[in-house]
Amino acid sequence: MAKEHEKFWITQAGVIIRDNKCLVLELTKPAGFWDIPGGRVDIGEADNSEAAFRREIKEELGVEDFRIIDLVAHDIWCASEGNTPVCALIFLIDNLDTYNFQLSHEHAQYKWVSEEEIKDEFLWPGAIKMLKKAFARYRELKK
Repeated sequence: MAKEHEKFWITQAGVIIRDNKCLVLELTKPAGFWDIPGGRVDIGEADNSEAAFRREIKEELGVEDFRIIDLVAHDIWCASEGNTPVCALIFLIDNLDTYNFQLSHEHAQYKWVSEEEIKDEFLWPGAIKMLKKAFARYRELKK
């Protein structure tokens, strides 16, 4: 059964920074595109968005135990699929129970990239800007 989604999409993603590099995931489709762990809030999950976020991180990385540090960025745009409005919330997360990730079928591999290595290969227009905000917040918290 196909999952139902709202008439607009709420997407949540988690930026994980370790040793001054953030985790990115290569999508299996379309190949060659990189993304940040996370996903859409499904119908019925809007009243508990943290549970939806934790579900997505578990599905994509196989990680259950982590701490949400801060909401670091947001972006709004229209997706190419049916011109659907999208609101993305980007969280800085840490204290993962493992860095031995079990990727979902949606992802081919993962890698760690520095702020300087971030390329224009992400799926949504504001991804680089949001990752830079996450790195800035990470640096603030490290002081």
